[in-house]
Amino acid sequence: MFGQQDTRIYIIERDIYARQAMVSYLSWDRRTRVIGQSSVPHELIASIKSDPAVANLDVVILDDSLAVHPTGLAGLIKLILFHAPEAAIICLTRDADPERILAAGRAGARAYLSREHVGIGLASAVHFTNWHQFVITQDLTLFGDKLCQQLDLLIT
Repeated sequence: MFGQQDTRIYIIERDIYARQAMVSYLSWDRRTRVIGQSSVPHELIASIKSDPAVANLDVVILDDSLAVHPTGLAGLIKLILFHAPEAAIICLTRDADPERILAAGRAGARAYLSREHVGIGLASAVHFTNWHQFVITQDLTLFGDKLCQQLDLLIT
């Protein structure tokens, strides 16, 4: 169950160095456990089918650059949620794009976070998302009111 002491996380990140850094950041936090990692979502799906432990994910961290367009990102999120319906999807981005944020929120992601603003605080960000409907990092709030109106959210 997401929010418990041992949050089970799967990382989907195309950059091997970024993926290893995330594993390191999350491994230092006693509340999180990385149970798998891959460069593409289809490896997650194969892991879910072959390993029952992976099927009980709490969180999937998704590199948003794996999709070229916002509709592709929404499709990836829906695909992951189809195979891991209980998982919270957290998108990590390098660039602020309001269309991608909207697509992620509407597709069912729990968060859309800027890599530069989360950094080594990734484990805390993962747990913070448990208590909120949809989370974005402060640097992405420049899209603020319009974005929140479209996602039916409130900035607090």
